[in-house]
Amino acid sequence: FKIVYCTPMEKGYSKPRQVDGEVNSPFFDAHSYIDPSGEFIIFDSRRDQQKNYNELYICFKTQDAKWGKAICLGDKLGPGMKMAASVSPDGKFLFYSYKKSIYWVSTKVIRDLSPEDHKERKPGIVKKLRDGNKTNNEVKPNSF
Repeated sequence: FKIVYCTPMEKGYSKPRQVDGEVNSPFFDAHSYIDPSGEFIIFDSRRDQQKNYNELYICFKTQDAKWGKAICLGDKLGPGMKMAASVSPDGKFLFYSYKKSIYWVSTKVIRDLSPEDHKERKPGIVKKLRDGNKTNNEVKPNSF
């Protein structure tokens, strides 16, 4: 699988195009979440061939508006397959699927990984995370 996007046009959408940068690899890449301000994308991938499961990765937009280096979130979230990430509307929590359940952590994990150049960029979720989210990074099982 590859992660693609379509651009809205006057009548419909453009043809699907692969996302640039390090988002796509020669391996399985899927289930993307793009931050509403366009500052980062989170996706799961099986690019680490030492592991036989998906890990979550994040790429931040660079100053030249391309997706930067893919950073594995696996070590921050614990061992095992993780997939299908999203961020809560208030920007405080990162949700993901782990061991057939939904887990969440503070988006501090994103804030801590964001590159220094994001401090000078337009306000978006990374700035919001830096300024207002003081929750801890404890992994919690769902309570739905």
